[in-house]
Parts: sequence; C-alpha cells; structure tokens
Amino acid sequence: MSGDSTEPAPVHAGPSPALLRLVKALGVIMLLLFLALIAGIIWKATHKPPPPTPASLEMDFGLNPATIRHMTMEGGQLAIATDTEIVVIDVKTRKVVLRSGKR
Repeated sequence: MSGDSTEPAPVHAGPSPALLRLVKALGVIMLLLFLALIAGIIWKATHKPPPPTPASLEMDFGLNPATIRHMTMEGGQLAIATDTEIVVIDVKTRKVVLRSGKR
C-alpha cells in the first residue's frame, strides 16, 4: 500500500434531522414559557386584590379595652397583657395561641 489511496475521505454525517426538530421545538416551548412568565408578572402587578372589609378584620377575644396594660408584636404574634391575663394571638390566622391567667 503506497500513498496512492483511492478511498474517498470519510464523510461526516450532519446532525440528525429529528434531533434538529427536537431542539427547535424545545426552543419554541422555552420562548412560550418565558412569554407566559412575563405575562403573569404583568397580570399580577396590575390586578391587586381588593382590601378586606372592616367586618372581616374585626376580632373579638373577650378583652375589656380598659384592662389592657401592654401590647407587643413579634414574628407575627401579638401579645396582649391585661390586668389579669396574657393573651397571645397569631395575627395571620386571627386565632388565640395562648391564654394564661384568670379570666
């Protein structure tokens, strides 16, 4: 075998057409999801929830306002100290977490 080879040079096959279609489809899906994300951000920014009605904010825990001595808020919990008891309220759920002392 001398340097006179008659074999053609190997031909490199290009990317598979099915693989190209898959990449293009994934690109279109990513673009649509990005546009949906932007539309969701815009919608959320322009559609504010209505403010709560005063009746829904009313909380009755059976406390006499004249007996309240101190109130403090920490980490979403409101502690109310009265003459005779301490009441701890979770502000988000508006439920009594702890009630100690005599009523």
